[in-house]
Amino acid sequence: MNIFFKLFLLLPLIEIIGFIAIGGEIGLGLSLLWLMGAAALGTYVLRGQGGIWSRVQTADDDLFVVEGMFDAVCLLLAGLLLIFPGFISDFLALPLLAPHLRRLFFQRMQKNPDGFIRRHARFNQKTRHGSGMGEETTIIEAEYTEIDPAAPAHSTRPPEPPQHLPPQGK
Repeated sequence: MNIFFKLFLLLPLIEIIGFIAIGGEIGLGLSLLWLMGAAALGTYVLRGQGGIWSRVQTADDDLFVVEGMFDAVCLLLAGLLLIFPGFISDFLALPLLAPHLRRLFFQRMQKNPDGFIRRHARFNQKTRHGSGMGEETTIIEAEYTEIDPAAPAHSTRPPEPPQHLPPQGK
């Protein structure tokens, strides 16, 4: 069984134990205030995701796009953890909210030679900029219509004359 699935199943149990332990120390009123504040902060974090996605979509730098997506995923996960009631999930969300820690996590993942970020950057470079060796790729756009072979040979529209395109020079 996947470790994340096991953690997902155990998280509510861990949260209940944490709520009893921490709530017993600080009291019921402060515990409820903490949970309501954390849920409000989580909602605020999730609502602010639109600005990050628009900034990522308009960027041309591949590494900036990957780092922006990493930031967005971290904030999404932090928002979800904050909305989930409990102290343990709130403490897990706090490092994901700090920009310096997110940047540190990203740099650490970037240094891994077999990691997701390096694989994505190599793939994205090859697909966006030719074969990755400094070549430019020519993209030709065209329109086409499929002809059904079972359709009758006569058509209600007269055939269009062939279009002669000027030669493309390099």
